[in-house]
Amino acid sequence: MTLRRWAFRAALAVAPLALAPLAQAQAQASCTPFEAFQPILSEDVRSIPGGAAPALPEGTRIGEVTFRRLPIFDETLPEENTPVYRLANRLHPLTRPQALRELLTFEEEGPYIAERLREAERLLRTRSWAYDARVVPTQRCGDRVDVAVVTRDVWSLVPTGDVNRTGGESSLSLGLKDVNLLGRGETLGLYYENGVDRSGVAAFYNDPFFRGTPWTLALSVADNDDGDGQGLALVLPYRSFDDRRSAGVRLSQSTRVQPLFDRGDRIANLGWRQQAGELFTSRSTGVQDGQVSRWTVGAAFESHDFFPAFLGGVQGPVPETRRFAYPFLRFESLEDDWDASVNLNFVALTEDVYLGRRWGVTLGLAPSALARDGDRARLVLDMQDAARFGDRWLVRGGLNFEGWWRFADEEAENWVASGQLEAFYRQSAAFAFYGSVDGLWTRGLTGERQVLLGGNSGLRAYPQRYQAGDRRLRLRLEERWFSSAHPFELFRYGAAVFFDAGRAWFAQDPNSDTEGTLANVGVGLRLTSDRAPTDSILHLDFAVPLRRGGENVDDWLVSVTLRESF
Repeated sequence: MTLRRWAFRAALAVAPLALAPLAQAQAQASCTPFEAFQPILSEDVRSIPGGAAPALPEGTRIGEVTFRRLPIFDETLPEENTPVYRLANRLHPLTRPQALRELLTFEEEGPYIAERLREAERLLRTRSWAYDARVVPTQRCGDRVDVAVVTRDVWSLVPTGDVNRTGGESSLSLGLKDVNLLGRGETLGLYYENGVDRSGVAAFYNDPFFRGTPWTLALSVADNDDGDGQGLALVLPYRSFDDRRSAGVRLSQSTRVQPLFDRGDRIANLGWRQQAGELFTSRSTGVQDGQVSRWTVGAAFESHDFFPAFLGGVQGPVPETRRFAYPFLRFESLEDDWDASVNLNFVALTEDVYLGRRWGVTLGLAPSALARDGDRARLVLDMQDAARFGDRWLVRGGLNFEGWWRFADEEAENWVASGQLEAFYRQSAAFAFYGSVDGLWTRGLTGERQVLLGGNSGLRAYPQRYQAGDRRLRLRLEERWFSSAHPFELFRYGAAVFFDAGRAWFAQDPNSDTEGTLANVGVGLRLTSDRAPTDSILHLDFAVPLRRGGENVDDWLVSVTLRESF
């Protein structure tokens, strides 16, 4: 009997292990794959369109979440299966699954909401270490759906050399940064800059999930020939539109020599020591009928000290010291509306376009006990909106105002109002028209601030900071070409024919040959790599002025710059 009892117990113990493969096979047999999304399990990340997660019946829940991390080069393709490209794949640490999981806005056994999958896909694409991303359901098993998260890495350790020549002046920066340190999603960088205004070294570090928490830590330090600077931020950001809480602290201080310009020439130098800080907490309603409302309360302080600076042999008038602290309240309303596009501001890159209306208002009050020059109030207004008209037109615009009111002398301080309207017209897969107009108006600017216009601010045939005023108007028109070629499986490129026009002026300025509207035409080449961080594009522009506008304007100008868009 004892032997039979032990045999019976052994059979009971072994039976589940023997039956497990059969049960798993039966479960798999009862699962239905999403055929449209099957290519993503074996092919490139761009084998299906972005933002394709479908709506499913209410009550559907998320089953297993799998991560498919693609290397820089696809070794199944003969053109990418070369010794150099294979070596790059071996040397590059793939993004860790945890770094991907931290950006997801859903979890296993949670409710399936299509917009949350699309939002997670957008969040992954915001990371410069991911060339592209897809988040889609792959199979349905009863009331559960399995989800695949697919990303393709880029080479994250890159030199940051930048030769920036605009408006006849040159600046050089050399450095090294890793935008995906050890595959953890962190950024570490060090660079040297020899610029028009200052030279020095700087370092920065960013951890989007500090010590495994949802808090983001950002650190920066700079040591320049005219001063230094440090910055620290620890923030719990709103990553998802449905997040309910945000909070944070930001601190910064810098010392520098601020140059002032007229017609491209430095006319004064101003020593400026600045300190600023902010502490805030915020609450959100989450997404309700496609709308989000957020309330933020906090406290901030600013300190601006000025001192004589003789760097370059010139000195400007020294403004009065400004110091104040104040509580503030902010309300923000957002629409949850997005779309995906290709060949908009980058070449052959999926770009997420915000189509919702967004507006906010911030009120702050610094009482005389906390302000050096008496009671003062701060107002910030901002609004943006966008719309698509058919498959070809995209139009978006925005309005902003920011400024202080000093009650003691009833004067405006640093009032800045601006507006922008831009339009994209898709002519074909390879060609698009782009146009934008923007304006800026100020009142009561303090001595360290200027409104400038020139080669580094929109007029590519003119010297940097060529015109100055208290208002500005700019127009930009471009015919863009996006090439489908892929040289060496490394580069993407395009070109543009452009027209720029604009003017910065004071109200009393005459509309003369030197003070009037400036304009130029030109052609440019755009170059980027889809194997490197997706946060910049090289501009090589040749521009010819249509109006000389005074002295120091050449017959033509070539500029080489790194920009954030086409």
